[in-house]
Parts: sequence; structure tokens; C-alpha cells
Amino acid sequence: PLSTINTSLYLIRRLTDPTARDAHLKVLETQAARLARLVDGMLRLLQLESGMQFNVQPLKLNQLVQDVQLHVLSQAREKQVLVALDLTPDLPEIEADEMELSHALRELVENAVTYSPPHGRVTIRTAVESEHVVIEIGDQGPGISEDDLGYIFEPLYRADKARSANTGGPGLGLSIAKKIVEGHGGAIEVSSLVGQGSIFRVV
Repeated sequence: PLSTINTSLYLIRRLTDPTARDAHLKVLETQAARLARLVDGMLRLLQLESGMQFNVQPLKLNQLVQDVQLHVLSQAREKQVLVALDLTPDLPEIEADEMELSHALRELVENAVTYSPPHGRVTIRTAVESEHVVIEIGDQGPGISEDDLGYIFEPLYRADKARSANTGGPGLGLSIAKKIVEGHGGAIEVSSLVGQGSIFRVV
């Protein structure tokens, strides 16, 4: 972002055409916002890695998932992606920080919507397996290669090399989600087939 900002500032000083100057001002605004997201994300990771304390209370997971669905509806409609729910009724309550766990799930669902093709489908499923409550987020995106699967939770790693530094988020969402889930004593698992989509499991 800083490189792009500096280039735009250099050009703005030399341009006289108002339309061209406005175009570079929009670039500045976009990159400044991206830089702010990057810094916020890095600070968030530092907080989580330094042993951030969670405000743990009894939580109804299905209600939380429904709230997350509402949060991403605008983004999903813009991409013409359906976000569907498959919720197991009468899930046992869990002990969790509602705000933080919601943040982790939003990161995962927003990521699924981002990588879904137009008219694709993202499904959020809840279930009880043995002594665990599970949330699955499945998409119909391009999938993740085996070579990338081991690295996707690392900060700033991009499995999709076609997504340039000027597109998408800063590359911290999956790292933040993993830290939040692990801070609750849980785990994130992922399975994927190239060309068919991915499934992220929060256990």
C-alpha cells in the first residue's frame, strides 16, 4: 500500500487534469483503507498471541451462526452468492466469548463468499460429534491445492497467487480466526478439492 500511495502522490503533484487527479485520489483512499486494515489485523494478532483474555459466557451457537449469516448477506448479495444454513436443533450451549467467536466465524464465512463464483453457494452447518460441537463452512470456490493447505493459516499467505496485493483483504483473516478458536480450546480443520471447493471445520 505504501508504494502505491507514494506513486499516486508523485503523480498528483505533476498532473493538471482534474479527472486524472481524482482517479489517483481514489487510489489513495483505497490504499489508505487497506493499510489501516492491515495494521488493525496485525495488532489483533499481537493481542491474541500475547494471551488475550476472553469474556467467556454460555452461548447458543445456532443463534450466533444466524447472526453471522445476517452480517455477510450484503457481501453475498453483491456477489450473487447464497449463504444457506443447515443447523442441528437443540445444540448444547458452549462456553465462549460471543464477540470474539463471532469475529472468527465472520472471517471464515466472508472468505468463503469472497472465493465463491457468482451464483455459488456457501453452507454453514452445525452438528454434535462425540463430545464436540462442530461448525462447518463449505463453499464451491476454486479449492486449495495440497501444497498450499499447510500454509493458509500463516499471516499474509495467499493461496490464490492471482489475487494481487490490491485485491481482497490483507491476508490475516484466517490467522486471526485460528488464534481465536484455539484460544477457546478448539481447532480449525480444512479439507479441499481443487475445482470443487473447500470445507472449514471449527471444532
